[in-house]
Order: sequence, then C-alpha cells, then structure tokens
Amino acid sequence: LYKYAKEILSLYATAEKAIGELTGFVKGGICIGASSTIGNYLLPGVIADFKKTHSKINICLLVGNTKRIVELLNSGNIDLGLVEGEVTRQKMQVDKLITDELLLVVPAHHPWARKKEVSISELTKEPFILREGGSGTRQMIEKFLCSYGVSIQDLKISMLLGSTEAIKAAVENGLGVSIISRWSARKEIKYGTLCLLRIKGQKMARELSLITNKGAISSHAVDEFLTYVKSYPFEKLLC
Repeated sequence: LYKYAKEILSLYATAEKAIGELTGFVKGGICIGASSTIGNYLLPGVIADFKKTHSKINICLLVGNTKRIVELLNSGNIDLGLVEGEVTRQKMQVDKLITDELLLVVPAHHPWARKKEVSISELTKEPFILREGGSGTRQMIEKFLCSYGVSIQDLKISMLLGSTEAIKAAVENGLGVSIISRWSARKEIKYGTLCLLRIKGQKMARELSLITNKGAISSHAVDEFLTYVKSYPFEKLLC
C-alpha cells in the first residue's frame, strides 16, 4: 500500500506542476524549518520578497535548533530546512547557500567595545554566555575553540540560554559576552547597544545550508521556493 500511496502522490505533484506551468498560476502551502539564526534574522526578509510574486502560496515557518530541524525533515513534518552547522548527508540533499561569520558580542559600555579584536586567552577570563546543546552556533564555537586547544570547560560560563534573542538581552545587561552570527545583531549595532569584534586568528565562518530529503516528492510551490531561495541576494539584508 505504501508503494501505491507514493505513486499517487507523485502523480498528483506532477499534475499540479503541469497545470501551474500551463496557467502560470502557483498556489499551495510550504512548511519550512529553519534554525534560529536563519529563521529569526534572514528568512522573514526572504519570505516577504517571495510573497510579492507568489501571493497565493501559504508559508508555515518552524524555528528550532539545527538538530531539531533535521529531525523534522527526516520525519516528513517539513518540506525543506535551512540550517547552520554541519549535517549528515546520508538521507538529505545539502546545498550551501551563503557563508556566515560568527563574532564576539559585547555591550556598548564594555572595555572591549572600542577594540577590533581580542585574544582567546582574554576570552577565557570573561564571563561567557553559551547556547544550548544541539545549536549550530554552539557547535561552531566548540569547533573553533578546539582548533586553538581550548574547550568549553575552559570558559567562564555564566549562563546557558536557548535563543540568540535571550543571549543579546543578557549581554546588553552586562551578564557576560558571547559569540553570535553577524546577521543577528543588525538592529543593536544600528542603535549602539551592542558591539561586534573578532577573536584573533582565523575567521569563525560557517556555511548556511538548504536541506531537503533525497528523492522526496515536492509540490510546485516547494519547487518555486527552492529555486527562489537558491538565487536570493542575502547580502542585501545586511544593508
């Protein structure tokens, strides 16, 4: 029965696409899963632009950490995912979208606010606010520190928080420093409440990726969004 159900869904998706191509009219729904940085700071702008030309497509956006988004995709609860950090390619198609840079964030009144960079040794002496396990950002921080022979245990962890918004608020209130994506502090940098700087050495860069299930049957609406997001000029969101 499962085999026949898949064939029926495949025929339906094919027919839907053919009708859309003939009429130029695309409608339907898309369920997108996105890790925190992408879901909170990048996708709202992308979706707003997409809806200008695809007003009949309804979009559901679920935000969680990278581990959770991978689980949702594997269980078939979302059509596609956008994540930061490394993911296994066994069951998924992984397409790199853009490169993100993680930077040290401090409050505007902090002594480091006037610096362009600090050393790893300086960082280990300052109260540090860390993301929860399963977060793509935390995964990247651990990998970066390890390359310098430093572990999470070497940091003075003051708080463990589950979102970038919570981390930014804690940093603004002087509870410690942290490391976040450059995309996530645009408003705070604009209004002068937070400052970003680098850690001496190599850049802390990571890929933001689009993930889909290999061999999955996708609707015309999903295909339209996939094509759109793969060519989207993300850098304009930093302006």
